[in-house]
Amino acid sequence: MRARGKRLLPAAARVLMVALGISILWGWVGVSLWRLQVVEGAALAQAAQQRFLTMRNDPLTYRGRILAQGPSGGLVPLAYSEDRFRVLLIPQLVERPDTLFLFLKDRDGVTVETFTQWLQQRKPVVVADNLSASEMRQLQRRLGDEKGVRYLRTTVRTYPFGSLAAHLVGTIGYTDRTVSPRGIYGVEAFYDEVLATGKLFTGSGWFSLAVGEVAQFLPFGDTPHGDVVLTLDLPLQQQVEKVLDSLMEQWKPEEAGAIVYRPSDGAVLAMAARPSFLPTFPRRKDPPLVNPLTQKTYEFGSVMKPLTVAFGLEQSVIHASSTYLDTGSATYDGSVIHNYDARARGHVSVQEILSQSLNVGAAWVATQLNPQWFLKKLTTLFAAAPIIDLPSVRGSVANVAEGVAAGRSIEIATASFGQGFRTSAVAMARALGALANGGRTPPLHVGAFVLTQTGRRIPLQPPASTERVFSESTAATVTEMLIKVVDTVMARGKFRDPNYTTAAKTGTAQIARADGKGYRTDAYLHSFFGYFPARNPQYAVFLYLRAPRHARYASETLTKPFMAIRDYLLERDLPPPDRFDAREHSLSLGRTIPLR
Repeated sequence: MRARGKRLLPAAARVLMVALGISILWGWVGVSLWRLQVVEGAALAQAAQQRFLTMRNDPLTYRGRILAQGPSGGLVPLAYSEDRFRVLLIPQLVERPDTLFLFLKDRDGVTVETFTQWLQQRKPVVVADNLSASEMRQLQRRLGDEKGVRYLRTTVRTYPFGSLAAHLVGTIGYTDRTVSPRGIYGVEAFYDEVLATGKLFTGSGWFSLAVGEVAQFLPFGDTPHGDVVLTLDLPLQQQVEKVLDSLMEQWKPEEAGAIVYRPSDGAVLAMAARPSFLPTFPRRKDPPLVNPLTQKTYEFGSVMKPLTVAFGLEQSVIHASSTYLDTGSATYDGSVIHNYDARARGHVSVQEILSQSLNVGAAWVATQLNPQWFLKKLTTLFAAAPIIDLPSVRGSVANVAEGVAAGRSIEIATASFGQGFRTSAVAMARALGALANGGRTPPLHVGAFVLTQTGRRIPLQPPASTERVFSESTAATVTEMLIKVVDTVMARGKFRDPNYTTAAKTGTAQIARADGKGYRTDAYLHSFFGYFPARNPQYAVFLYLRAPRHARYASETLTKPFMAIRDYLLERDLPPPDRFDAREHSLSLGRTIPLR
């Protein structure tokens, strides 16, 4: 009997809870009906008298906002829905033409001639468009119950910052399969279900209005509904976009991009690309939008070398003190690779592979690794998806896989310095982030949490979790090597900060021809990755330019922009200094070496 009683008690409790829930629901419905009929009855009646042509509920009316952290720490909307109004004139019914004319003259500069022509029309005329709610109310106050005016209400998606963070925020529009607007790009697309209305009823009848108002606060399914709050740092985003604009003006590349994130948790603080666009709505005839940071793939070149050195250290085929004979070129399977200047260095240390960006040295390290192990690492880092909560594409390591399957080593040799496989900018930034995150890939994400209509904050989970690529000791060793690159090589140590260390590497890569037959000879892809303070990383930055003019190497185009972002963040946020060894202040500065 006791066992049966234990089974019945939860069932009884559930029945009681359901009954209580129904009572609360209908109580809320009653309150809503009372509010609609009594409190707002006069307003609704007045609205009916104001002769709206449509009072339908647009799905966009209930679409959630996209928010970011503003300068004062508060949340700032980057996208939201708002009502806009169109004014239709029914000429034969107009009672107060003078009042209407004065309003249109003040707002839109309508002339007497134009207005007279409108009054002579026999069909309705659109005399004002895209009025805000306040402008519409101002006109209503002037006109009163003007029989010759109709108001058409619609809901539009507004992006108050224009093109700022456009590739990240995205836009909405129509597809061949939708009759209502939906997210078609960026955060608008990835989090479309979250942003879409959670209302159970969206009709204009009293039942839909009342029950829909209640239902929007109830959980339906596993997807929360509400505003999407981003990890974006709005002041930093603005600063980064200024840097990109300056790069576009100075070097006139075909394309430019930037990603700034926290290595510890993968929160994207800024993301931008050029060319940009205005996220207007509706978008019906535009070509498909493509985010160059997540939906295009490239061969990124020598920014790959720190990972190659890390792989070698991890598998103990080299050590930090290892040396090798650099002959300036090397032959693999009948193909010859060269250093960027084809010059031999003789017996040099592993450090010089990074300091002087030596292709021969990187290939020497990679070809000592187990080919299958190396291919697996490349696949995990560069050909996996999704790796961020934005529409994205996979990279391709098919060329390397074919070489490994055939027992060749040339594909491994070229992959060691970032050629022969393709990946996205965000994937390369994430892979290199393992160096700044103790050997683990950071879980990149732009969504922080969902702010529901009841005020709850529901965290958003990154699509790809962190995974260990190499050990903490390996990451620390390569970090020290990259600190030395900045302190002693880049611009003769000009950008060495006395309080903060910076780890960084440039990359210059050949660009594959559009027809797939070899590489272009007139252009290169420049990239730059760095993190700081390097021994306690707070920020990681990835920059790239596609086909900049009048500059061969990335060190010429991207070093100063990277350092500008670094200095802005260090001066703004003042993290704890990470230079612990006083002897570093007396480091002798090496000679300037052109970096790839």
